[in-house]
Amino acid sequence: MVFASMFEKSMEKREKKKNQNCGKNNKRKTQEKSLKNELSRDHVSGKPSASKRPRIEKVRPERSQPSREALQLSARLKELSSQKRLQQAVSLYQDKANDKIRDSHHACSVIDCAARCGSISTGEKVFADMKKKNMPITIETYTALLKGYAHSGMLHKGFRLFKQMCEIGNPNVRSLNTLLRGCLWTAATLENGSLAGGVVTSDFAWRRSRYQDSSSFEYYVTQLCQSLRLDDARDEIERFKQIMKIETTRNKKGDIFKTEDRTSMESLSVCLLAFTRAQALLGLDARHIGTSALNAVDVAVCGNTKGTNEKAYGGKRSWKKDESHQRVVSNTRYREHRLNEIRDEVKAILEALRIRKPKPKQAAKNLCKQLLTRFFYFSGGGTTTSINRDEKLREKCVINSKDIITQLTTSNWVSFGLKSAFLKFDGSALSRAETLNWEQCKQILKTLKLDDISLVNEKGFVCFSKLFSVGHQKGVTRPLNIELGSGFGDWAVYQATCNPEQDYVAVELRADRIAQTFARAMLSGKALRNLCCVGADCGLFLRERVEKNTVSTVFVNHPEPPTQTFGSNEEALSKIAQGGDEPAHILNSSIIIAAAECLAPIKGWLVIVTDNRMHARLICASIKKAMTLEPSMIKPACPSNPSKMKRVEVLWGVSIYEGQPSESIRHSVKTSGSGQSYFDRLWKTGAGTHADCNKRFIMMVQRE
Repeated sequence: MVFASMFEKSMEKREKKKNQNCGKNNKRKTQEKSLKNELSRDHVSGKPSASKRPRIEKVRPERSQPSREALQLSARLKELSSQKRLQQAVSLYQDKANDKIRDSHHACSVIDCAARCGSISTGEKVFADMKKKNMPITIETYTALLKGYAHSGMLHKGFRLFKQMCEIGNPNVRSLNTLLRGCLWTAATLENGSLAGGVVTSDFAWRRSRYQDSSSFEYYVTQLCQSLRLDDARDEIERFKQIMKIETTRNKKGDIFKTEDRTSMESLSVCLLAFTRAQALLGLDARHIGTSALNAVDVAVCGNTKGTNEKAYGGKRSWKKDESHQRVVSNTRYREHRLNEIRDEVKAILEALRIRKPKPKQAAKNLCKQLLTRFFYFSGGGTTTSINRDEKLREKCVINSKDIITQLTTSNWVSFGLKSAFLKFDGSALSRAETLNWEQCKQILKTLKLDDISLVNEKGFVCFSKLFSVGHQKGVTRPLNIELGSGFGDWAVYQATCNPEQDYVAVELRADRIAQTFARAMLSGKALRNLCCVGADCGLFLRERVEKNTVSTVFVNHPEPPTQTFGSNEEALSKIAQGGDEPAHILNSSIIIAAAECLAPIKGWLVIVTDNRMHARLICASIKKAMTLEPSMIKPACPSNPSKMKRVEVLWGVSIYEGQPSESIRHSVKTSGSGQSYFDRLWKTGAGTHADCNKRFIMMVQRE
């Protein structure tokens, strides 16, 4: 430390003299002093000096104040980005009238808009054009493109881009969190023999990054727990508590925490919930960590327990004091709802363990079997992307059954805990395997006595009828139901529990959510055998992985709208109904047609429930477009008992009903006052500006 102090003083004198001679401005001095401090820290830690590896950021040259026109263009592009109006944003950006004022900040806004709209190819074109024109590319622009890859589930490209960012200068915390969030949404997958996404990419980014915040730890620890790497997760949780200065009092029943920062306690609650869930899946005693999670939630909800100052780290806004009143109220409701959901899930897990009391070795073996027969991960992402990208993904879709099973098993092996669980009872030569080939997959299936079960047929379709028939009476046809955009799985798990004579498939784009759905099914009072969890793009899954004419009902509950108020534009809706372009959303005409093709003739239904009437109007326009494109396939339908619902509007022949979901639309309904799902309960709190607290709007389509 003495040597480090001498080194720092000598550097200060040298830099001071250099600045006096060169007459550099104060801003440049501050930047160089920051870099000098970084150098001294490196010397103390024994790591290579910054001169021998990429710097965090190059010192930016002085630039003139942007013109009024440039600022107006920037403001307009940001506005269009927030409204997800990509075509207008690109047209404005490329307008020749803006040739003299266009700069990298404007390009960054367009790339961000492309990311929001799920059209990452547009963002790539703008980025390539910037390079061609030698425009300066800032870390913000790189991060905007990285955000697009994360939202689109293109983590192989995102991984390569992040490596480029590391070569030119260490990415900042926002860049790291963008990638980690993308890895949370998209698990590890194979592409041309290489593995990227999920915890694989997160491991690389975590080792490379020098700065993390509470969100960073939340994303990374969740992935470690999801892959059942409990030792690594425990180490990172302890490091997080040290960095965030969370005082921990050890207690036999559960740890007690004290801190000034409510945000860090919220992140700690998420990490401890993920750890509790992982321990429970492996049949381990999760009572201590679960009680600790409940204690963390109590601290996060009650606020400061150590002092009077409330701080916020990690980009979470709900506890900050400088926000508008409306934003503060909305974010606070969301955070409180999230913490309540964490508390409820921890309690449910502890209750399930109290009833079942599984043995670790048997629990691990059973988990492996369920992962291979009730969990299929094809692809992921953060938001619904454009139809054009969906078609490109369809062209790349693997059909060979051996390749499909290899990809599915590898994703389970790396990202969802198959490796950790398998090695609990079989210490085979696979312990060193990071990726799997077909022979290794066969070895795993044979060890678990699953080698005689057909998971996928020769056409690439998942054999749901064969998978669900195990343990049930042979020769009996069981109704197959699919929920698209299943979220955290509350609704699907409840339906499967209430209707054991029917089979359900929960389809969700985000990897973390479908993993939680699987955990709910495994940790319910009695592990569900009539629910299968699928991580995939909904449209691609329906077209490529589901046999035609085999599904009884396709359910969509509380789908995310492209924007909250898109359906208020009558002209835009009319153009869509007449065959015009649609915004990226889960129920565009292409997906409606794909769902209809899977439905059983005459009796097959598509049932849609939303809390946003404006979004219901957009869905009606997409249904009309689908009926025009396929006039002999689908038609509007009505509930089996229409008297319990009120028809509030008819658009292009499609009725919008107002009422609560019930048996008349094939929903099994909870008798208690709580909502049917995470988002249903969220909207009941009033957190959604355009989501109704109690009213639900229902649309139905029937197969011809």
